[in-house]
Amino acid sequence: MSSVPNATMTESNAGGLHVSRSAERALRLLSIVITGGRISLSESARLGDLSPSTTLRHLKTLELHGFVSRDEQGLFSPGPAFVRLALTALSDSPTAQLIAAVRPFLDSLSATTLESAYLAVREGEVAMYVATSPSPRAVRHVGWISRSVPLEGTAVGVALATDPQEQTPGLPRAAVRIGSTEEGITAVSAPVVTPGHQVVAALSILGPDFRLRGEALSRAKQSVADAASRFGESLGLFSAKDYDREPEGE
Repeated sequence: MSSVPNATMTESNAGGLHVSRSAERALRLLSIVITGGRISLSESARLGDLSPSTTLRHLKTLELHGFVSRDEQGLFSPGPAFVRLALTALSDSPTAQLIAAVRPFLDSLSATTLESAYLAVREGEVAMYVATSPSPRAVRHVGWISRSVPLEGTAVGVALATDPQEQTPGLPRAAVRIGSTEEGITAVSAPVVTPGHQVVAALSILGPDFRLRGEALSRAKQSVADAASRFGESLGLFSAKDYDREPEGE
């Protein structure tokens, strides 16, 4: 008697491993929400190549377990369970040491530019924001802790992909992108380069484009580059093995 395969299971041709199609879809949607920050059902379905009904079913399951949250507008964002797991995973890592060490540099950068300052690290093909010092202004950029953005087309992506060997001696160059991840927001980012010539993070400021333009933008670029350079130099106080690692995949 022949058996009928479970409809929710597929078999990998490469390794003969059984993978739950339902779990695969849920994980893909979780990744989409994490990268998107605040994202609609229709956009999640489009990016996941799923029907809206299937997308909603999986997102409701993730919401039930706290991995995503849904606001009054129906937009989905990373939930408390995901944030808790992310922070736990980082607690004993080199990234945790970066977060602990960067505080005075973020506070100084925010005070100098009057915009929200962020530390981001690379996670595969995305950048994750892991620490911040908010702007003292009433109108300010907030809420990107644990948010991931694509490397491609973003200022922080340019900074994290920097080749230190191609940098002009002196301050690292700051990248600028306007509206690349959020409409009306300008991002200015520079790489954090250790004394061992490894890019381990990026410092950024994010603020409304009506403030970050002209001379104000030029001053912001200088401030971000200076803060990133000083923070990178300070990492020489830590063990070289913590930060001077070969990039993933090389």
